[in-house]
Amino acid sequence: MKNKIIEKAILTIAILLCYSSCEKLVEVDLPINQITTSQVFESTSTADGALSALYAEMQSFSVIAGGSTGAGGLLGSYVDDLDGYDVYSNNASMDLFNNIQNASNTTVKLVWGNGYRQIYMANAIVEGLEKSSGIPEKDKNRIKGEAIFMRSLVYYYLTEIFGDIPYPTSTDYSINQSLSKISTTEILKNISQDLSTISPFLETDYRNAERIYVNRKTVNLLSAIVYARLKQWNLAEDLLSGIITSPLYSFPQDLSKTFKKDGKHILWQLKPIYANTATPEASLYNFSSGVPRYYAASENLLASFSTADQRKTSWMSPVVSGQKTYYKINKYKTITANTDEYSIVFRLQEAYLLMAESLAQQNESS
Repeated sequence: MKNKIIEKAILTIAILLCYSSCEKLVEVDLPINQITTSQVFESTSTADGALSALYAEMQSFSVIAGGSTGAGGLLGSYVDDLDGYDVYSNNASMDLFNNIQNASNTTVKLVWGNGYRQIYMANAIVEGLEKSSGIPEKDKNRIKGEAIFMRSLVYYYLTEIFGDIPYPTSTDYSINQSLSKISTTEILKNISQDLSTISPFLETDYRNAERIYVNRKTVNLLSAIVYARLKQWNLAEDLLSGIITSPLYSFPQDLSKTFKKDGKHILWQLKPIYANTATPEASLYNFSSGVPRYYAASENLLASFSTADQRKTSWMSPVVSGQKTYYKINKYKTITANTDEYSIVFRLQEAYLLMAESLAQQNESS
């Protein structure tokens, strides 16, 4: 019990440190307190507490989060896969649905600000590890690898959304406040180099059976995505082949189990922060009557499926309200007492689709 109390305290400290200190790229505050930082990184367990804070951020507030500020709903409505209904909100998500692009859009600002907060947290972890003398080298490398992976993932999505962006790798506000934007190509090359560096730091086997922490194959999949973006198709193919042939992964035979947490097709997923709570995706897309609260599948999306396509019948559900039928996105189904669903970030299907593209781009379509 005592250990759990200590871990919760460290987690709280880590979150407060990173929240209070990371704003200056977005709006910089004072630099992180060095005495407190040294205490956080005096042992593997306390450093893991700081890393857990970063995982919690990714689940709740990042661009890959499944809730209202994540890319799934926002970009899904922007490109008309989803219809938006959030008319009571002041977060400007409906502007994106209506293709109104204002510099003052508060939702866009949140995506940007949250992303750079998580980048700052990752950088703080890396710097804390480099100054630490109490953590074994193997643990240092593992924690550093996971932190840099999440930094790389956030950078990838930010540059895909915004194009040229700043690329800080330090928590030093005197450096960060004068950083200029760099090109998307340069950012992708930086990400690729970082992922190549950290890949040996992580084991292929998962350190938790629920696959809630990244492993080497997860790093390889993001590396392959970046290689594909850089049109380095042969490099992407090599990494994808290693994922597809790995005995760690296999397809579920039942589509209803695709978004259940125990699937062997899952490379990495995020666990809800509070026990028994629904995933952010389930909360965002679920409705049982009336007009949808946030989003429903658009007519464009519905028309793109054939009548025999099991993804439509398994992952979308009709909700009749008056004379109108809405289709809710129903991949995540458990709303109360959730014990069987986590937010899946990467799964085997993505590796297969990317492998197909990589081969086709090399004229190996057969």
